[in-house]
Amino acid sequence: MSYFHNPVRIHCGRGSLERLPEVLGKRTCIVMTTPGMVRRGVVDRLKALCGDKILSLYCAEPNPTVASTMAAAQNLHGIAAEVILAVGGGSVLDLAKGVAALRHPGLAEDWLSAHLRHGQSFPGLFSPPPIVAVPTTAGTGSEVTMWATIWDEADGKKYSISHPALYPQVALVDPELTLTVPEDTTVATGLDALSHAMEAVWNRNANLVSDVLSSHAISVITSTLRQTLLSPSDVSLREAMHYASMVAGLAFSNTRTAIAHSISYPLTGKLGMPHGIACSFTLPEIMRINGAGNGDRLAPIVRALGCRSIDDAAEMTQDFLIDVGVSQYVRRYLPTEGEVAAFVGDFITPGRADNNIVPMTQADALRIFRSSAKQMLKVEA
Repeated sequence: MSYFHNPVRIHCGRGSLERLPEVLGKRTCIVMTTPGMVRRGVVDRLKALCGDKILSLYCAEPNPTVASTMAAAQNLHGIAAEVILAVGGGSVLDLAKGVAALRHPGLAEDWLSAHLRHGQSFPGLFSPPPIVAVPTTAGTGSEVTMWATIWDEADGKKYSISHPALYPQVALVDPELTLTVPEDTTVATGLDALSHAMEAVWNRNANLVSDVLSSHAISVITSTLRQTLLSPSDVSLREAMHYASMVAGLAFSNTRTAIAHSISYPLTGKLGMPHGIACSFTLPEIMRINGAGNGDRLAPIVRALGCRSIDDAAEMTQDFLIDVGVSQYVRRYLPTEGEVAAFVGDFITPGRADNNIVPMTQADALRIFRSSAKQMLKVEA
């Protein structure tokens, strides 16, 4: 039996941001965004659309930590807004979910730290304020999921906060907001979306609906990302990528991610490797391992790539990654095989690695990382 559920109300396509007054109604909001959105005039558009419904503006830093999330919540404490309006990439949307959790009435100031680091439970009748999510990159999928990534500034460990009440109430997926996204971010976020889609397939929690969504997202991303890099001002291409990112988000909103994401976390936490690069360069090797004896399970990927076999699909995925420059990005952070061999990290994250259809140990994950990184280093610069 398959079961699929996602409660987010989605407005997708050009001009979706103009629905914001209708979405807010009479409610007031806090805007969480980035300095870049201020510079590009997006915040001015929000002010024109919402007027005095905006009670406060908070600019987020990349990769929210336990400390920065608690600081943001404290900064916004006492502002009686009814909605959190999150306008930005994955970091902004993740921070918004963390802050929303901390705005539950009567929650202790140190609850987030205790929850993430020591497993303290959510309060009964958990009721954070609703979130309206406006993604400005094509990759995170956070606008349609109930979890957020929060890093531990002390040791670089990755945590996830997750609760059904943290699903955004509404997502406004407007591709016009992605037109100014730089090339590096376009690549990394697009590959994050590809990883979301593939990881939702080789997943113990996969279902018929998530398979269809994943297959469609893979097809769109692999046929569109390279063109988008060549024509970044083409709004039709940006729209296709934004749509595919959202569709991949819907897929893994029901499955979570798996071993590729698990392997990625120490690479981002310790080296600063962009998340989308860190979770994508291992995809071909993971595909081969998961496909051995599980061909039917990986059929949505094989079909999406127009291939006849898993080996062909893995080879096509490798060629695609090289074509969009992944080898160059990997080389920035791991320039030699010696540094690949010397890198040490905990590649097995509970709640991620154990979703993979093939059980993986730390030794398995280390072999995947080393083999995949060395393959990328063999590509001529």
